[in-house]
Amino acid sequence: MKRFWPLLPLTAVLLLAVGLSASDQPGKAKNLVGSDEALMALKLASTQKTLEGLVEKNFHQIRKAGEELKRLDESRLWSDVDNPEYTHYRIELARQADKLIQLADAKNLDGAAFTYMNMVGTCINCHTHCRDVLKIASLQDDLGKLPLSAVAK
Repeated sequence: MKRFWPLLPLTAVLLLAVGLSASDQPGKAKNLVGSDEALMALKLASTQKTLEGLVEKNFHQIRKAGEELKRLDESRLWSDVDNPEYTHYRIELARQADKLIQLADAKNLDGAAFTYMNMVGTCINCHTHCRDVLKIASLQDDLGKLPLSAVAK
């Protein structure tokens, strides 16, 4: 089972790539290497791992998921968006990932759960801002949806 988790991000990207290329028009395949869609799929997988760690009281998994979120946020592969609200959401997510790591180290399940819930709220608010204000996410795009079987044990 422990050998499965390192393969999860790669599996998520591959599933996303197959799903997106199958839904595209012929001859219009998307390049997912370094794309925001692929990075969002990885972020979603990390948040799902966080939730699993919380319900199983697995502090190692909570910490690892927080570290993954932090690495993804620090990635230079994201599209450059010059907008103060978007920048605020990115900074807030990084702060929450750091807090999640600290709380996992302190074995504080209630604090980690509270931080996770705030993190989900930040994600929703950021996506609302990107979709409705910045208009950088198309309403038809299926960004980051992963079937539960992709993250199941």
